[in-house]
Amino acid sequence: MEGKSFTNFTEFKEFIKKHEEEQHVLFVTSGSKKLINGHPAKESIQYEWLKLVCKQGRATKPTSSKGIRPNQRSWKHDCGAVIRAVIRHSDVTGYQFVITKAILSHENHPTDHLTALVYPENRRIKPDETVDLMVGTKIPQSELRQITRRNRTNVFLERMWKTTGEN
Repeated sequence: MEGKSFTNFTEFKEFIKKHEEEQHVLFVTSGSKKLINGHPAKESIQYEWLKLVCKQGRATKPTSSKGIRPNQRSWKHDCGAVIRAVIRHSDVTGYQFVITKAILSHENHPTDHLTALVYPENRRIKPDETVDLMVGTKIPQSELRQITRRNRTNVFLERMWKTTGEN
């Protein structure tokens, strides 16, 4: 993966998304620096550099909590998987977004499809047109919430059944 280059940021995002789906992992942005306004590649690449880490990466932050709210959970398991990409320029190819560092070994957590389904980002439903249409009407918000919850549960169950083969 190191050395792979992309002509625009959309290509890069699609590549990462495909990798996440194939490997049943999720990368989140850990740090970035946007290109300055007026940069020739601002429209296509957007970033000077971008660092993605595993959703379960980074150790949990130490707190000064007194234990008033016990049993707080975190997705963090100190996984070391990281992807770093930077903008590069050459006279032949022009500006490109290049992956300069890729550590893809996921430690301290499972990488199976059922675990990936539980990530909050994967549980989100796509905007439902019927709910969008109902928002403009005078239907009480409590009823809209119930409809949305029902749809969200159904979508999650359908995804789970599809991957496990159950009905």
